[in-house]
Formats: sequence, structure tokens, C-alpha cells
Amino acid sequence: MKKLIIFAGLLLNVLQLFAFWQMPVSNYRWQDYNAGTQNWAVKQSPCGWIYSANNYGLLEFDGTLWHHYGIWNSTVLRSVEIAPDGTIFVGGSNEFGQFKSNALGTLTYSPLSSKVPQDVQSFGEVWNIHILENDLYFQTNNYFFRLTPNGDVSVIRSKEKIISSAKIRGGIYAATTEGIYLLAGQHLNALKNSDILKGNEIKSMVEFGDNGILIGTLSKGLYFFDGDEIHPFITDGDNFIKTNQLYSLAVSKKYIAVGTVLNGLILIDRNTKKCTYLNAENGLQNNTILSLCFDDDNNLWLGLDNGIDVVATESPIMELYGKLNSCGSGYGAMIFDKKLYLATNQGLFYTPYPMQQNERQTNVKLLNGSQGQVWSIDSLDNLLICSHNQGLYSVSGEKFEPICIDEGFWQVRKLKENFALAGSYTGLYLLEKQNNKWKIARRIKGYNNTSRIFEIDRKNRAVILSNNGVERLTFNQNFDSVTSEIICRAENSNDYFSLNKLDNSLIVSNKSVCLKTNENDEFIADTTFFNSLEGIRQYSVIKKDNNNNVWYVLNSRLKVLVWDKKAQKYGQKPVQIWNINGYFIGGFASLMPLGNNSVIAGCVSGFSLGNLNNVHSAPANRELFIRGVYTTNNGDSLIFGENFPKINQKIKIQNKNNSIRIIFGGAIGANDSQEYRCYLSPIDKDFGNWTTSNAKEYTALHENKYRFVIEMRSNNSDTVQKTEFEFEILPPWYRTMWAYILYVLLIYGIVYWIVRVIKIRVHRSKLRAQRKKDAEMQERERQFLLETHEKEMEMLELKNENMKFKLKNKSQELANILLNQVNKKELLLDIKQDLKNIQSNLKEKDVEQCNRKMLLLQGKISRNIEQEIDWSKFEDNFDIVNDYFLKRLSEQFPWLNKNERKLCIYIKMGLITKEIAPLMNLSIRGVEMMRYRMRKKMGLDRAEDLEIFFQTFNSSLISVVENIEEIGEELDNEINDDILENQNADNQ
Repeated sequence: MKKLIIFAGLLLNVLQLFAFWQMPVSNYRWQDYNAGTQNWAVKQSPCGWIYSANNYGLLEFDGTLWHHYGIWNSTVLRSVEIAPDGTIFVGGSNEFGQFKSNALGTLTYSPLSSKVPQDVQSFGEVWNIHILENDLYFQTNNYFFRLTPNGDVSVIRSKEKIISSAKIRGGIYAATTEGIYLLAGQHLNALKNSDILKGNEIKSMVEFGDNGILIGTLSKGLYFFDGDEIHPFITDGDNFIKTNQLYSLAVSKKYIAVGTVLNGLILIDRNTKKCTYLNAENGLQNNTILSLCFDDDNNLWLGLDNGIDVVATESPIMELYGKLNSCGSGYGAMIFDKKLYLATNQGLFYTPYPMQQNERQTNVKLLNGSQGQVWSIDSLDNLLICSHNQGLYSVSGEKFEPICIDEGFWQVRKLKENFALAGSYTGLYLLEKQNNKWKIARRIKGYNNTSRIFEIDRKNRAVILSNNGVERLTFNQNFDSVTSEIICRAENSNDYFSLNKLDNSLIVSNKSVCLKTNENDEFIADTTFFNSLEGIRQYSVIKKDNNNNVWYVLNSRLKVLVWDKKAQKYGQKPVQIWNINGYFIGGFASLMPLGNNSVIAGCVSGFSLGNLNNVHSAPANRELFIRGVYTTNNGDSLIFGENFPKINQKIKIQNKNNSIRIIFGGAIGANDSQEYRCYLSPIDKDFGNWTTSNAKEYTALHENKYRFVIEMRSNNSDTVQKTEFEFEILPPWYRTMWAYILYVLLIYGIVYWIVRVIKIRVHRSKLRAQRKKDAEMQERERQFLLETHEKEMEMLELKNENMKFKLKNKSQELANILLNQVNKKELLLDIKQDLKNIQSNLKEKDVEQCNRKMLLLQGKISRNIEQEIDWSKFEDNFDIVNDYFLKRLSEQFPWLNKNERKLCIYIKMGLITKEIAPLMNLSIRGVEMMRYRMRKKMGLDRAEDLEIFFQTFNSSLISVVENIEEIGEELDNEINDDILENQNADNQ
């Protein structure tokens, strides 16, 4: 029975765990920060960064990136404390030390525990670190180690085990099993009336109020010390705290945060005492909370047994049932008949409205039969219509009845009394209300495109978004067909429009045009209205609540234009509720205004509540840091970075590393995001556009001095943070000062060499000119010699030709003489024969006188025939013509007689035997016999011809020609020798 009562008590506590709207929780898994799972302490630095004592070392989170720093002996860190100058002190197992920033923007660890006395070297875990004035106190289970600025370490011993400690209003308090003690010098003094806590395990103590201390015990709940007495601190969460074992405690101006061992976190509102519960079922990664820390923006950081979480305690956005909401992405919401209906991608869900505050399980139910994609939920004349992927349905209580299931439907809008217009995947349908039910009356002709977004104007015309842009459809009298006109034409396929209805006016907007209908349903550029928002932009959704506030979604931002009731006008600047990329469903953002300045927004993870009343002052301004400069030419290499405090230095980068990536950022809150813009001087002249990217990359930078300037603004603050750093890209080695000196020397050497070469060439040119001149003179001489030679040759040729001519004449003369001799003799013989004939004739007539005369004539002719020619003169002329042929022949054959000499001459002249016989007054046979005898005497063979033999004797003319040719060759050789000598001289 006792166990049953205990179980019932536990169940009662568990039933009070969850509220329907819960604070957003961000989860950081150990895979995200790449270190150990357990985080024993969490602290915020003066620059806004978060540090955690982790199993594997120290974690640093700058709002964008996590960094992990181990220590030399890889010990588990249990505690962390941050000094105002940015020095980070850590403690672990038998170890404590400090981290300081370096020139690379990272942290460098230095141990401080080396001066601990030898007898207490094994001091165990350092659970807490406190900075008091200029001294450091490191708390272990049995000691306080006091470290002075000069490095001396003293030991403060405790008689009891120290469970926890805290620095409160300039004093250090230590909690033991015997109560609470105040550290004074080297001694621990018991706190007045703290014996009430004897036997309790005090896990945490925090400053509370002006003079009080809030004390958290493991299993007895909370206590409060008011300066005189300690008494229990009663809250609505007492049973929860006692049951689930308190382990960590933190306090802000609004909340008391209690972390438990067994069941997560409880947040207690200090004013209303209202409790909010968070655990692994509705947002947290783990139920064991080892450490808690409120940051400057009142976000609560949780160091878990597995991971790190952050709760946006002052967020104007609350999530529906946290992570217990499993109904899918939100496409629309509607409050109807005391129920909240939720249109999602999984179906139509509903829950009672108003919701009960303290339910453990989410009372969200799926309407039976609605499974699938629900695009919208609309109210028509107190009847609920659901536009579904599978058709059009009516909703009544828990009934889901079909109206049309022929195709999918997008939305429904009231047209006129008892009529409505339904947009489907392929066109428009007219709905008619009959017997308090909506039915399909007819399909409307003239428009067969998908009808996802449309609205009805004052004149019952439909304005619809189509592929052409924005069209207005006018119905005929029977509402069975339409005619279309284009209001705004889409310039291209990426020219998207948004269509919204605000009061009775229709609003069309995109990036280049914003139009709003007037009372006559004419689209006009209402600059006053749009300038009160954010000018010409594409507003995805625009809604108005019952307080006349205008809520709208622009990109990923949820904003509200607040109506000032007293001034009866809108505020000068819209208030931002939320700005998280990917929060709303692209193209399907939805808002449903509620009372009390709030709105339900459909989002990717379900539904959220935006509450204008929870918008607080802008978050704390964070300093902007250059987190890392990496060279990217050969892999990423960190060369510069900033940490807190900043170390000013000028960076010089080798030219081979002239491509860099710069990462920057400042700490951000849970309900905040940053935008950046930058420029690099002298490359850029001004800042670029604002962007959420926290990195900038430059490639192939030329050697120069550069100044990188970056500005950061928070989406929840007007303040702009700015920082800059200078760096220099060094020139390559071939463009350094030493290289230029070398170049000057090389140029000087080259110029000197060129001048010398020029001088040498000029000298050689002069020599060549002289040689050329000499060569020209020699050439002229040679030409002169050649011309002289040619002239001599011409003279010789002329002489030779003359000689040939004379020889020819002589030969012709000789031939003529011989021919004349032959002809004369023949003629005379003929005459002699004729005279004989005449004489014989005359004898017959006996003419004595004629005979006598004829005899005288015959005698004279005979004498002329027998008279020889002047042969000696003939032989002389023949020898001259034939190179003294007879002289040489007589010298070789002296036995030749006169007739044999004549025969030799006739043979040499080329006469044949028949021609020779009459010249020698011999018969042909006689000539042949003489030839035979002469060949025999000369010792010639029978086969050897006398004519060929006589031709072997060279004539004087041939000798003369050969002599002339030899003289010409000798002259050519002499001229060529002179030319070669001149060429050799030129080459030298």
C-alpha cells in the first residue's frame, strides 16, 4: 500500500510536467562539438562566448563554431571560471590551470597546480573555481587552494567533505554535510543557523535577492537564507524537485532554474510562481542536468550528461507541445467549436481549446479518415471545410465527410450567399450550401489551371495566381464560366507573386511590385501602407489580429506592425518576432491571429505561437571577432585569429599562400541571428550586401597591403558592430627588395656586357668593313685579272680562230691545188684525146698545115701535163698546216723517198686510193702495192690502217689550243687562291 501511495505521488508529479506552448530548445550533440558527452560546468565570457568543462577538455562556442581544447594530461574537466580579462581557469582530476588566447585566435593551456604542496598532490576533483579580488580559489572535496597573483599556493583544509561552493556578494560559501561555512582568510566559519541543513547534500547555492541565498539540496528541495535564518523555499514544483533529485541551480531576474538528475529541468517564474517543465520527452537531449547558466540574453544553457542544450526563456515564439508534437509540418490552423484544428502533411489533427495548462500527454488527435496532405482548413458559414490532397471534405465534430473526391483541392473562399469557390488541382468548382451542407454545384468553365492561391474581391471576382502572373476572373451571370484578364504579368518563370486579403482589400506583392485594391477594387500602389511595412517586398502572408496589429512573413522573418490605440496609428517600425532560416515552409507559410497580441504560425516542425507581449529589449551587443584566417592554396592552414581579449598584430602572408578564407562572427542568442557585410580595401570600394554567411574567401591576391573591414548587425537590434584587421601579401621572392638589387646588378652586368659586346662588334665591324674594302679591292683586282684574262683568252681565241682560218685556207688551198692538178690533168688528157681525134680526121683531108699546128699544140700540152707542180712549196705549206707532219715522219722514217712522201701526204689528207692513183700517174694497183710496201717498212701490222697511224701525229693547232687552255686554268687557280685568302682573313 505504501508503494502504491508513493507511485501515485510520483504519477501526480509526472502529470504536471508539460504545458501546451513550450519554450524553444536548441540541442547541441556531442557529435556537433566533437568532444565528450558530459558537461560539468557552463560559463559565459565577457565577450558573450560559452565555455563548458567537458569530459575531454574545454569547449568554446562563439555563437557559430565549436572549438575543443584538451589539456596536457587529458584529464576530465569539472569546473570553469572566466576572469574579466578573458583568462579562463579550469579544474579537473588532480589538475587546475589556465587558458589564454594566442595570436591564432585559439587558446593555450598552462598548468597552475605544480606549486601545490607535496602532501596534498592527490587532491582529487576541482569542482568549483572562484575569483575573489586578485586571488583564485580552487575547491576540491577536502581543500581550498588559494592562488595569489605572484603564483604562491596556500591550502585551506576542511574538517568535513565540501560538497559545493559559491561566490556570493564578495564572499565564498562552502556547503558541507554539517552545514554551510563562510571562508574568512584561512578559516571556514559556520553560517548562522545553518545546522538546519545538517545531513543534507547541498548541491548548489546562488545569490537571490538583495541579501539572500537560494540553496538547493539533493532530495529536500530548495531553501532560502535571508541573512538571519534558513527556511524552506516553497514553490509549485517542490514535489518534482524532491522526487527527481536536484543537481544544479541557476537564477535570473525572471526565473529560477532547477536541473535534476532524473527528470530534466523545471523553470519557476519568480513573479507568478508558474512552473515550466522540460525533459527528454519535450525538447531536452537528456534528463540529467549537470550544470546551468543564464547568459546575458537570459537564455538558459544546460550542461547535460549527454550534450548541451539552450532554452530561449524569453523567446516570443513558443512551440506547441515541444518535441511531443508529432503531427508533422504545419499548413494551417483554425479555432472552431472549442477545438483547435491543425492542417498538416500527415492529416487533420485537433485538440481542445483553450488547452489545459498541465497535461502530460499532448491531447492532439488525428481526425479519422483525414490521413494524408491537408492543404488548408477554412470556415464557411459556421461549417468547417478541409482541402485535402485526395478531395474536399466537411468537418463536423469528429466526422470527416467527403464533398468531392474526384481530385485534390487547395482552398475554399466564400463567394456570395450560399455559394463558395473551391480551388482544385485542375480548375475551379462552385460550391452551394443546401440543407446546411456544402455540395459541388458545378465545375466552372474557362479556367483549367491549378488554383492554389486565390481571393474574392468586393465585386465577387476571383483574383488568382497563375503561371501568367496575377489574373482576375469575372464570372458570368450563372457563375458557370469565367473570363480572365491579367493584372500583373510574370516576367519569367522565377517571378513569383504573393496574394493576401487584408480586411476587404487584396494585396499583390513580389520583389518589384506591391499593389493593394481600393474601395473600387482597383489595384493601386499604396506606398503609405507598404512603406509602413518594409517597402516593396514579397510578403508571403499578411494577417490582422483583433487588436488591429498587422502580422506578416517576409522571407524567414515573422514581424508585426503594432497598432497604437492611443495615437490611432501604426508604429514607425515593425517589431520582429522571429528570424530563423528554414523555419517556415517555403511557399506555404500560414498565420492564424489570436487574441492578446499573438498568432499561431505553421512551420516545418509543426506549429508555434508568436506572442508580441513576450518581445523584450534587444539582446546584448556582442563584439565582432575575426575567428580565423586560413590559407587555402595547399589545404586549410590557420595563420591568424582573434579571441578574447584581442591581440593586435599585423599579418604578413607569403605570396604562395595568397588565397585566403576569413571566418568571423559574434555571439548570438537563441532568438537571434546575425547578418554581415564586408569589404577588402583596396580591392573593394564599399560594403557589399548584408548576408548571413560568416565566411569570405579571396583568391590569388596580388602583393599589397590590405585592410579587411567587417560589420555585423543583429536582427533584433539596430546596433552595428564593426571590426577590421590588416594584412600584407608579400611579394614572391623574385619581386623582393633583394631580388630587385640582384636585378639591378644583373642589369648593370648585362648593360656592361652589352656595351662591351657592342664595342667588340663595332671593332669587328670596322675590321670587317676594312676587310670588305680590301676584299672589294681584291675582287676588283680579281675582276680586272679575270677581265684581262678574258680579254687575253679572247685574243688567243681570236688568234686561234685566225690560225684555224689560215689553216683552213691553207688546207683548202692545198686541196684546191691538188684538185686543180687533178682537173687540169684530166682536162688536158681530154684535150689531147680530142686533138688526136682531130688529127686523125685531118690526115684524111691531108691538111699539112693543120697537122703541123696541131702537133705543136699537142707538144705544148704534153709538156704542161708532164710538168710537175712546185712540190717543195707544197710540202712546206702542208707541214705548216699539219704540225710538221713530213718533218717528223722523215725523222722517224728517214728511208722514205719522194713518191712515198707524196703517198703519205695524200693518205694524211684523207684521199682514197682511187684519188691518189692519177695524182701519182700510177694505176690503182700500183698505189696499193706502194702502200703495202710502205706499211711493211714501217713495221705496221696488216690490220693497222695507215690513215689511223698518221692521225696519231698531233698537229700544232691542237698543241696551241691545249697551251691556251692550260694558261686559262692557271689564271683561274691563281684567282681562286686569292679569293680564299681574303675569306680566311675576314673570318679571323
